[in-house]
Amino acid sequence: MNVAIITAIKAIGEYISLIIQRGKFTRDETNRSVRAIIATDFGGHLRKLVWLTESQTGISAGIYERTPNPHATYHADGTFHVKITSRGRTIKPLTEKKCPLRMIATQDQLLGTAAFYSKDVMIRLPRFRPDRRIDALLVLGQSVFSDINCASFNIAVVHRDHEAVFIKGAYSSYEDPSFMLVAVNLFALDYFVDHRIGVIIYKGRKSN
Repeated sequence: MNVAIITAIKAIGEYISLIIQRGKFTRDETNRSVRAIIATDFGGHLRKLVWLTESQTGISAGIYERTPNPHATYHADGTFHVKITSRGRTIKPLTEKKCPLRMIATQDQLLGTAAFYSKDVMIRLPRFRPDRRIDALLVLGQSVFSDINCASFNIAVVHRDHEAVFIKGAYSSYEDPSFMLVAVNLFALDYFVDHRIGVIIYKGRKSN
């Protein structure tokens, strides 16, 4: 499976500049948490960059860094926090009370982060392997990192009625002389059906 995916990346990745796609989370009979993964190819292997999950208690997004495990969670009751593990302790550098998740009328920030395409970073990241717990996989082609070895992610909870505004905002905010819009993704949810997880992927433009 990895070979087939990597072949597709190399065939498509050289000219891809913008992907707008919809993914749908589904849960099986165990009512487990769903999971989506954003990955890229490095050294002939898919490396996992960012993860997204939904469960009955809320929505989370995080970075694949094993020890610190940095992630943000928007709970159903409106409790929002960012967690990082350091020296065996879980730290919450940010905790706040927002409106209940189901009452988000437009969009609310979940996580902003970046991935650096360098050997010392990529070899630390886990490889993608087939896993029944994974419901959606988004693969970034190598061309995304061709001129600037970094891609940024802006992840938000988006109301379904606000999708068009979210996409338009991605263009207006990240398609200009300083930034390039790489992808906009809207993932449908199972528990919070009136909302989506919106993911904007962008990068800086190389100076002339």
